[in-house]
Amino acid sequence: MPLRKALSAGVVAAVVAAALTATVPTAAAGPETGRDAPGAAGTGTASASTTGAATTDVSTTSASTTGAATTGGQRPRGVVTLLTGDVVAVGGDDVRVTPGAGREKIVFHRSGGPDVLRVIPSDVAADVASGRLDRALFDVAGLIAQGYDDARTDHLPLIVTGAPDAVRPAGDAVRELPSVDGYALDVPKSRPLLASAAEQVPGRIWLDAKARTTLDRTAAQIGAPAAWAAGLTGAGAKVAVLDTGVDAAHPDLAGAVVESANFSDSADAGDRDGHGTHVASTITGSGRYRGIAPDAVILNGKVLDDRGGGAYSWIIAGMEWAAPRADVVTMSLGAPASEDDPLTLALDRLTAETGALFVVAAGNSGPRASTVGSPGSAASALTVGAVDRDDVPAPFSSRGPGPDERVLKPDVTAPGVGVVAAEAGSPDGHVAMSGTSMAAPHVAGAAAILAQQHPDWLAPQLKAALMGTAVDPKGATVYEQGAGRVDLARATTTPLQADPPSLGLGTLRFPHDDGEQPSPRTVTYRNTGDQPEEVALTAVLRDPSGAEIPGAVSVSPSSVTVPAGGSAEVVVTTTLPAGSPIGAYSGVLLAGDAVRVPIGLTREGEMRDLPVRVLDHEGGPASMYTFWLLNTATGEEHRMFGPSGSTTVRLPVGDYLMHAVIVLGEKATTFVEPALRIDGSSVLELDARRGVPMRVAVDEPGAVPAAVGVALTMDVLGRPAHASSFSYAPETMLFVPSSTTSEAAKTTLEHALVPPEGFTGLPYQYALKWAVEGGVPHDLSREFRKRDLAHVNAAVASGGSGNVVQHDLLTTLATPHAILLHYSPDVPWRHRTDLWSEQGGSGKGTQEHVKDVVYRKGQVLSESWYRGVLGPAFPEIGEGDVPHASRRRDQFLYWVPLFTDQAANHKGGRDYSTEHVVLTRDGEVLLDELRRGQHLLARMPQDPGDYELSVDASSGVGFDLSTRVSAKWRFHSEQTQAEEAVPLLAVRFAPDLDQRNRAPRGRVTIPVSVQRNGSADVSDVRRPSVEVSYDDGRTWRAAPVSGRDGEWSVTTASPPGAVFASLRSSTSDSSGNSLVQTIIRAYALR
Repeated sequence: MPLRKALSAGVVAAVVAAALTATVPTAAAGPETGRDAPGAAGTGTASASTTGAATTDVSTTSASTTGAATTGGQRPRGVVTLLTGDVVAVGGDDVRVTPGAGREKIVFHRSGGPDVLRVIPSDVAADVASGRLDRALFDVAGLIAQGYDDARTDHLPLIVTGAPDAVRPAGDAVRELPSVDGYALDVPKSRPLLASAAEQVPGRIWLDAKARTTLDRTAAQIGAPAAWAAGLTGAGAKVAVLDTGVDAAHPDLAGAVVESANFSDSADAGDRDGHGTHVASTITGSGRYRGIAPDAVILNGKVLDDRGGGAYSWIIAGMEWAAPRADVVTMSLGAPASEDDPLTLALDRLTAETGALFVVAAGNSGPRASTVGSPGSAASALTVGAVDRDDVPAPFSSRGPGPDERVLKPDVTAPGVGVVAAEAGSPDGHVAMSGTSMAAPHVAGAAAILAQQHPDWLAPQLKAALMGTAVDPKGATVYEQGAGRVDLARATTTPLQADPPSLGLGTLRFPHDDGEQPSPRTVTYRNTGDQPEEVALTAVLRDPSGAEIPGAVSVSPSSVTVPAGGSAEVVVTTTLPAGSPIGAYSGVLLAGDAVRVPIGLTREGEMRDLPVRVLDHEGGPASMYTFWLLNTATGEEHRMFGPSGSTTVRLPVGDYLMHAVIVLGEKATTFVEPALRIDGSSVLELDARRGVPMRVAVDEPGAVPAAVGVALTMDVLGRPAHASSFSYAPETMLFVPSSTTSEAAKTTLEHALVPPEGFTGLPYQYALKWAVEGGVPHDLSREFRKRDLAHVNAAVASGGSGNVVQHDLLTTLATPHAILLHYSPDVPWRHRTDLWSEQGGSGKGTQEHVKDVVYRKGQVLSESWYRGVLGPAFPEIGEGDVPHASRRRDQFLYWVPLFTDQAANHKGGRDYSTEHVVLTRDGEVLLDELRRGQHLLARMPQDPGDYELSVDASSGVGFDLSTRVSAKWRFHSEQTQAEEAVPLLAVRFAPDLDQRNRAPRGRVTIPVSVQRNGSADVSDVRRPSVEVSYDDGRTWRAAPVSGRDGEWSVTTASPPGAVFASLRSSTSDSSGNSLVQTIIRAYALR
């Protein structure tokens, strides 16, 4: 990609020199995700800067300037230091941005959906827009999901492509990746890459992101027995399996693995996930479930870790190792696709250089269109979708078109539903799996058989043979199945091949001239046999509704004779009738009944090349801005940037939600339009000089503005879409009143005020917001009277020496303290506090509301924060929220809040705590992980059973109480279709403690209760037993528990000189679910 300015090649040496102060491990671990986890994926309400920030969202959350979320989608939790040194803290629905040193005036633009949370500093926005900096480097949700948050790594892994050899760093800390003209290295987060340096790097900087696995009768389904009967078993063929490793000791793979290499950060090339073994045995298994090519040998390249995730650099290194060695390379893995990502570039180059055929799973993101992943999107890949046993495309199988509209994807399909193959770590064991991961090795095995039959064939011949002889038993479109389901019996007996094996005719662009048609394409047929082949050529094309268009495709000549060892050409001409419908067209060119060539093209709907002119606060061309449009009819998003302040974007004509922010110096102006109409003559000009400030008055002498924001929410395709901007420097933030309106839109205006500097009275904070229908109103002023607000007297207890607490990302005070919080009534709030030590401790704690709170006018309430005992809790969650421990189908999700204070509507956690989580069933370990702030996932057997879940958490430095929390649960579970709470219990203690969480020495009576995950009904829970320790758990003594019907109390008596009390408790319910729970240093003694 050409750069927009000349760059100094020497700068890269300085950039990477800092990076090389850290040793690069082989890679970092990444979780395998098989469902939409809370906040992941699969996947906020505020992001901050001292100047201003913008947010745009298509999600299930809404924004709040003060950090209080109004509705309840859930995002990943964690802290991420960006490549630029800016720190983003994500806590459920709240997002906080702390600019890096010297970057206090940077503006931060936030955008994304439920699974994406991008925070892009304004000084690198142009580099991100141009592609020189990978957008994934600023996808905070993605970084957390991949394990790149600060709790789990102190570096960011990068791939630099296109840098001259002369400026590349040397040493063991750099992994060369010649297939992409680049290298991989780690950048310490403590030494960020400055925007000025990034601008001068020759080439492109990518996140070394993580790909993951894309998950009997099936051999007969693709015609393998006919090939076996002909003596074709893959003998002599080498198939490289780039996956989670292979269990070479499994009897089905005895002697099959002839070479292994480990490119991951795992200890060796063995398979502790099971995915790679299943793939390998599908190719060449020799047991009860015979592989497609049972005599082929396996080259085991471990490029994914023991949880099924792997960095791009591992995968590329594995590809470079495998391609010169193997005839076929199978990759049942994938990541989001773009036209020129490193995986795609590497695959195309290695194919051209070595002739190895890469067989790649299409991905499991169907049935939506344009979901084929990388590297399956590469033109050279043989990309495989999945069908069921009836040859119907599986709903999960990813569909085309791909990023390049001229390349049809997928290429073929194969069985991928309920495929039985070897189970790693289980001698003689087999397991059924579903996914395009299971389809791809069927095709890799078929390619191995062809490689045995034709040792001189390279990737183009193998791919053409398998595509051309595929069958179409169900009439699916080319975007669902490519050429069709692989048929090995036909592939091994058909001498004709087509070049190219598919015809991607691109897009007919609007406006449509009835004479405009796709360019004619030449198809060359080659005869690999020893007899001439005479074939008649026919073609069919179907419109977007599936109706056949007679005569739309003509072939000249209409028949050819292809001589033995020779070739013949035909010209394919496609002509759409005048007035043909808009959409995707699917067809096929047939050479007799022998060879199929899929055809695809798209007829574009009404479009507008929209000129956009952006003016800054002085009337000149803006060089720093963000601009986002959301088509409210289709949900399609458009982002654009032109460094000169002018750009043109091609858009479908229609109605759009628009959000833009223009920055000049410390000023930031926001535009929000809920119903911007784009038609054939539209021109858009955004002038920052139109912005006006929001002015809010309250009858509190001296109160100063601390935050300001505007958040628009509207329904788009049945989901809320959001566009919001806010700033912690209200004097710099301006808003342009909307010129359009929509009945579907609602705008919330927000303002926060705090005491003036030097104020010595009771601290206070005002969080004010009001809603209007439509967009940003013309009147941005508002007066509030204190008597019309709700008032919360908040008392914050101390959790350790030097602790401070921040309220809703605004006011920070040393603990213990009291603060008077004023809120607007009749609107939903969901508050959060953050605690950390100012004495250098690594610990950080949070307490936040679990459900929305709506206050009444004049209401006065009290609320405590961080009042012990802090321990495991299962508070009642909001509607639609995911339980703290749950099961859906065969997957278990864990994210129990282990450090929750006394308040009934709170959940609490601690960053940088070390939490060891183990899940077992009948002694078999299903999960054994260290959790650091994130959810964990595990697969559970489908049949009903009894489980044991244990957790042991130690806090980071800076906490004096609840320094260690452990629990052991036993529970019963069976497969469910919907998300259901796992029946875990928690014993809650509510002693009368002072503001430093101390009880008097001697006799203390403590109220005791039990909470059940997912249910407020605890009527069948037995009275807990409680033990107390005054020596941090070295010795325990029983404490008497009294009471009934869920209202119990325990009496303890501390000895003289005791400093802390620890509590151990146990209970169970009538269903046999039980708990043993221990909290070391539950409270202090005075």
